[in-house]
Amino acid sequence: MTHTEWVHVLFGIGLVLMSVLAIRAEWRPDGVAASAWPVLAILIGLLLFVPVEAHTRTYMVLGWTDVLRTLVPDRPAHWLGDWLVAAHPTFVLQHKIGGAAAMVLGGVELARARGFLPDPRWRHMLPACILVAAVSFGLHGGTAHHLPFASEQRQHHVMGAAFALSGLSVGLHRAGILPHRRWALVWPVLALLAGISLVLFYRLPPGAAGHPMRSALPGVSTLSGGKP
Repeated sequence: MTHTEWVHVLFGIGLVLMSVLAIRAEWRPDGVAASAWPVLAILIGLLLFVPVEAHTRTYMVLGWTDVLRTLVPDRPAHWLGDWLVAAHPTFVLQHKIGGAAAMVLGGVELARARGFLPDPRWRHMLPACILVAAVSFGLHGGTAHHLPFASEQRQHHVMGAAFALSGLSVGLHRAGILPHRRWALVWPVLALLAGISLVLFYRLPPGAAGHPMRSALPGVSTLSGGKP
């Protein structure tokens, strides 16, 4: 598979695992899963936020171990400078905003699960952050400028729609408008379906490998990359 396919599949696997734990946490709020899924959300957000997205390997065929190496900055001493240069394009910034939203919601939900944020107003951070991620990833798939294949755009639209419905449902539930307990399960189920879709269907058309990435950023390390 190409770099971009691997990255999205790995992201989908993380989303599936997080969603399964979140579903479990709704049934057992005092169990381990209530703390485990926010930790996984933080990790997913971190892996979206940290990489320097130079887009030099996006459509190259790579092994999964090589893909994992692109998630780690290869020039730690110059990470911030490389990151700022690479984050300039709007579509890269959308990744970073989505990653930041995942880290914030994970941190808040972890703190709530451990009893550090007893104020009930903190419960509204989850739907707010999910909606931020929905807009970020939904807009990200809306142009062929950096996603030249329809399958890529479609998967980002599916993810954006799933997150939007997730944020709305959990927001209305936590606001007391949809009080039944089943509404609390809607958001992790939709996130689960979005993750499964990425794992099973994020595939490029035949012959897509080697497609030139018009937005590749010269002067930024070739090992850095990633385009979830």
